[in-house]
Amino acid sequence: QLGVIVGMLTAEGLKTGVANPTLEGISLLDDVGVISSVSGGTWMITELIYSSSFQEMVHKMAADPTQMHSIFETEWLQPYLDWLHGSEDLPEIVETLGDGLGSATLRQLADVLGIVKHALRKSGTWSDIIQQLLQKTADIQPELT
Repeated sequence: QLGVIVGMLTAEGLKTGVANPTLEGISLLDDVGVISSVSGGTWMITELIYSSSFQEMVHKMAADPTQMHSIFETEWLQPYLDWLHGSEDLPEIVETLGDGLGSATLRQLADVLGIVKHALRKSGTWSDIIQQLLQKTADIQPELT
């Protein structure tokens, strides 16, 4: 979903000649009356709607799509991983699960499962994990959710 939004922003920016396209600047979502989402898409759209820092990250990606991966890793993924790394066993979980699988996609899945397992141990509930994700990656405070 994030790639689609960034791609739409980038394309509209190229079409209109806007070097640094923003959601507000090109009115990308002005005609959208209802947004429906499920699962991980809900996290992404929540951050897009309620977080100015997440919107700024999206704008940076649209301005330079070649850097999308590094921007996402630095500004979204790393803050969440920093919270998770409160325990020394996370790298071991990820390494153990990831090394036993052959394809890069399966290794990534193993990484995610290791992170979720660790987060459940650290926080206790799925709701706590999601709250931390929204807070650490988009500065969405608990009182908003």
